[in-house]
Amino acid sequence: MGASIAFGFLLLVLSAILVWHHKHVWDQARVSSPGARDKEFARRQYRRRTQTSALIGFVGAAISLQPWISSAVVATYYVTGLILAVLWILLLGIADMVSSLAHFQRARRRQVAEQAATQALLRREIDRRRARGGGTAPAEDGGAVQQDRDGERKHAGGLGDRDGADGTSTPPPRPDIENDKDPT
Repeated sequence: MGASIAFGFLLLVLSAILVWHHKHVWDQARVSSPGARDKEFARRQYRRRTQTSALIGFVGAAISLQPWISSAVVATYYVTGLILAVLWILLLGIADMVSSLAHFQRARRRQVAEQAATQALLRREIDRRRARGGGTAPAEDGGAVQQDRDGERKHAGGLGDRDGADGTSTPPPRPDIENDKDPT
């Protein structure tokens, strides 16, 4: 008798903590989600998880009432109701898992596509700069190797170069600034 009341109370406390946590996560998602799709996902997730947590509390309350059930007919309905509630909790959990998996797979595909587009843009910009004759390639010492108009490669300075009169080194040239005045 005491064990079912204690377990039911534990489920009620767990339910309250979960509902509070889901509300906190939902509030953060409403503020920080960048797009409508992410906000809609967060809203549906909040609804599913809150419903699941509330059902856990309902099951906890029902388990706490078990010692006072004496009729066989009432006990049958009681057990049937508990089984249905637990099955609904499991179905909501599976739905949440599938929905989260699909959402994050879509987000990953979008991220990969954006990364590929950015890399392609970077490659085109590098090729454009090299085609204009100001292309550079990294040297082994951190400097840059430039190709002059005759096709010869010459070292443009690096970490180990000492070309100042006092023996100080000069920083390597910045191709994005020195070789390209027009960003278009």
